[in-house]
Amino acid sequence: MSGIVGVWNLDGRPLAPELLDDLSTTLAHRGPDGDGAWVEGSVGLACRLLRVTPEAAHESQPCVALSGTALVFDGRLDNREELLASLGDTRGIGRECPDADLVLAGYELFGERLPERLNGDFALAVFDPRRRRLLLARDAMGVRPLYYHRRPHLVVFASEIKALLAHPELSARPDDELLALFLLDDIRGREGRTFFEGIRAVPPASVAVVTAGGFTVRRYWDFDPSRRTRLGSLQEYAAAFRHHFAQAVRRRLRSAHPVAVSVSGGLDSSSIFCLAHRLTAGVNGGGPSVVGFSYIPPAGSPADETRFLQEIERQDGLAIERVPVEPMGLLNACREAVWHVEAPFVDEQWNTTVALFEAVQRRGCRVLLTGHWGDQMLFDQAYLVDFVRRLAWRQA
Repeated sequence: MSGIVGVWNLDGRPLAPELLDDLSTTLAHRGPDGDGAWVEGSVGLACRLLRVTPEAAHESQPCVALSGTALVFDGRLDNREELLASLGDTRGIGRECPDADLVLAGYELFGERLPERLNGDFALAVFDPRRRRLLLARDAMGVRPLYYHRRPHLVVFASEIKALLAHPELSARPDDELLALFLLDDIRGREGRTFFEGIRAVPPASVAVVTAGGFTVRRYWDFDPSRRTRLGSLQEYAAAFRHHFAQAVRRRLRSAHPVAVSVSGGLDSSSIFCLAHRLTAGVNGGGPSVVGFSYIPPAGSPADETRFLQEIERQDGLAIERVPVEPMGLLNACREAVWHVEAPFVDEQWNTTVALFEAVQRRGCRVLLTGHWGDQMLFDQAYLVDFVRRLAWRQA
């Protein structure tokens, strides 16, 4: 993921480029492929760039249109063809342009309604000098992070909270109320709040609009819980699932680098790994190579799934790279974990996760696919709690 950051002094004070650079520096770990900044009077945007897709080979950010509109973008678009068709030939956008350039051209056409036209994983910020307006938006599922702090004379936003805290007017005071609710296991429904006082997240599927005189957040997309899919047979349901599953995996294979898959031996990750191989094998001219990785726990561990991995390798003639890990401990590297997650977070598997990430990085991969949350999608019963809270007894 790239890192984006920006500052707008709403009272008109000129923004010091050095201040923007200080904030951007805290995100250097997100952008090994270069950094850029744009400052115009009281507003500035910066980006730490990670190039992933083939179209991003010569990408640079921030992007600035002839109108003066500036954009920073962290993401991957999945509906490029649809957007290109909407733009036509009048915007000077070629089929090989980076996603960020395509998004900026889309803003010039659709304005504030742009986010609902985008399909993919993204966090973006657009400053429109003609309207003196800043637009912040996140993708429908909230895959890419975006945080902000605002007060009457200032708005600061960034991909990570630590970049906001580098601003001299902000402090790392905790949100004591949210911490108390967290300890009571009662933080559901408090979307947008963080564990830092005065710092909020742009909610998933939402767009925040900032002007000198106001601030609004609106949701541009939501699940339709009443929508039903009615097909004629179990075979048709299976075919529909395969179609959507293949589409989801294929979209995430748009990479100029090898694609990694974390394979546990379970149903979800194994399906993703095998399907990714089959999809790339069918690409004319060759798609990205797909590399499987799996943790190897200490000998005798009940978590050892070697026999399942061997079955996968035999079935498709694939090789899965083994990543040896240390015995797990509840407080292993918890300081490092909190630094990355920016929330109270203790994970006995953190060292294991880091070992996997390092192995993936050594192989030159910039995309990692996993089967995480598959169980929650298929077997989790949290939806029953939602029905009860809404008094929808019959549905529950």
